Amino acid sequence: MNFSFVAAETLARWGLPGPALALSNPLSADLGVMRTSLLPGLIESLLRNQARQQERLRLFEIGSVFFAGEPPREAWQLAGVLSGSAHAEQWGERKRALDFHDVKGDLENLFALTGQAGEFQFLPADAAWLHAGQSARIERAGQAVGVIGCLDPRLATTLGLAADSYVFELDLAAICRRDLPKTGELSRFPSLRRDLALVVADAVAFAAITTAARAALGDLLKECVLFDEFRGPGLPEGTRSLAIGLILQDTSRTLTEQDVDQGLQAVIDRLERDTGARLRG
Repeated sequence: MNFSFVAAETLARWGLPGPALALSNPLSADLGVMRTSLLPGLIESLLRNQARQQERLRLFEIGSVFFAGEPPREAWQLAGVLSGSAHAEQWGERKRALDFHDVKGDLENLFALTGQAGEFQFLPADAAWLHAGQSARIERAGQAVGVIGCLDPRLATTLGLAADSYVFELDLAAICRRDLPKTGELSRFPSLRRDLALVVADAVAFAAITTAARAALGDLLKECVLFDEFRGPGLPEGTRSLAIGLILQDTSRTLTEQDVDQGLQAVIDRLERDTGARLRG
């Protein structure tokens, strides 16, 4: 738990959203405004732990943030900061550093508890305090609910962080909305997998690919996985190649090759219309 009061200079250094709510009678000059984010306090806790030789750290906080206005606004947030190795030290696995996808996977597991994991999307973020290539804003059913990413290297240096630190901050009310789980019939029929190599613009997120594929196939699509990404020679500037796997299954019958071919063509047509993606030749 950290103080709800911070220095105005701290918020300015981070470039966090505001406006901050100023205190008329602060405890000290360093605690002059109400916090608009839980992250600065969590980073200070991270630094204190690192100073005590703690290498692998996972810290989180649930608390209020405040914004000036008429009337002032209070919101409950869930935030976390992670640093160090991806896994605890052990003999059976080589040590590696935590990365963006580790943290994203943790949040996806959290979102699955809502029973509506498909409502959540990770989209490109433009927060100045996050690494441009390792960050995302999070939306639920089109509503912004949070951010995730690696701290911008310049900010990390200013704060005195020696290694990459990953953070997330979520609107607690938005992610706590939960539907009762619905169970479905387990199919007795085999699934089929087909892979596609697509050329898409750099600006097209994989979430848009998944959305288009699901719109084309409906309940037949059990999973859409990204297993390769390529940028380089042979591709137009500003594009990349994505290799995706589509897993199809019906609960009432075995799918035929004709079913699969028709489904794939529907996906290709939908992808081209919605995202501009085309098959890689």
